[in-house]
Order: sequence, then C-alpha cells, then structure tokens
Amino acid sequence: MLSSTESESPESPTTWTRIGNAVRLYWHWPVLVGVALYLVFQFWPPVIDLEPAGNAAPTFAHETIDGDTFRTADHAGQVMVVNVWATWCPPCRVELPGFVELQNEWGNEVQFVGLATDQQGARVVKPFAEEQGLNYPQIASGPLAYQHFPGEAVPRTYVIDTSGDIRYTHVGFMPKSTLNRVLRALT
Repeated sequence: MLSSTESESPESPTTWTRIGNAVRLYWHWPVLVGVALYLVFQFWPPVIDLEPAGNAAPTFAHETIDGDTFRTADHAGQVMVVNVWATWCPPCRVELPGFVELQNEWGNEVQFVGLATDQQGARVVKPFAEEQGLNYPQIASGPLAYQHFPGEAVPRTYVIDTSGDIRYTHVGFMPKSTLNRVLRALT
C-alpha cells in the first residue's frame, strides 16, 4: 500500500507515460477518419435532379464579343449550357476553366454560351475572355442577361436539353464534375 506522499498524482511520470503511450497508439484514428470522410464527400457525387421538361428556354439572338451573331435557334436539337457571369465575380473566374475544358471534351454535342453581365460591355469582357482562353461564344449582354434569365446572383448556369427546355439550373459556383454529370444525363 502507498502512503499519501507516495500516491500517484496527475503530474507523476507514470500518468504522463500512459497518456503518451495512448497518444502514440491511437493518434492515427482521427486522421484516418478525417481522410475517409474527405474521400467520401469528395468523390461521392451528388444526386442530379433534372427539372421536368416543359420549361422552355428563352430564345435570343445577340452579337458576340467577336462581332458574330449567336442565335439560340441555330443550336436547336443540341444541348446548350448558358452561363450568366461577370468579370468581377470570383466564383465565375474559378468555374470558367472547367467550362472551357468541357466545351473541348463535348465538342459539337454541347454548345456553351456565356452571357457576361458587365455594364462596360465588350470593352471589358473581350480582353478578359481572351486572357482566360474562353473557347465558346461570349455575349457582353449587360442587363439583357437578366431579361432572358431572371435572377440577381452570378454565376448562374442553365442547361437546356435538345427540346429547348431548361432542365437544370444552378446558382453559384458550378463544379466541372457536376456539370459533366448533368450533360451525361441529357445526351
């Protein structure tokens, strides 16, 4: 039996030794759980809920920043991605490279078009689009984007099916992987 002066105290080496041993033995469990959760949420794709058919997309014809005319009617029967964005919008800047990659991957099967809401028009949008390597038509639409696709937030992405109906709407940053899954569901 230990006397009161010999009793084990919280500061005794044996207590700290036990704590140290426990930490050395079990430190990896929280790390493994954290990595597992990250992988599950990173690679487990969200469910894609397509909107029911029947919500006809607006038709329009506008001059692009390159001086051509983009007509939605010219792309009838083709899946179309309409992105309402702005040069000053950080999430827009982050998602644009993914759209460029997807336009390359999908080629003529999917037509992307950008509606830039910048009030300064093509004077600001064209140099930005060239700098970013945007490979699909850009319309410096200003307020026209809001007339065709009402809403205040940017970015906004609309996916239009081959029948001309809006089947998917996304407000905010659109991950490339999510958009690719939507396109696969519609093609």
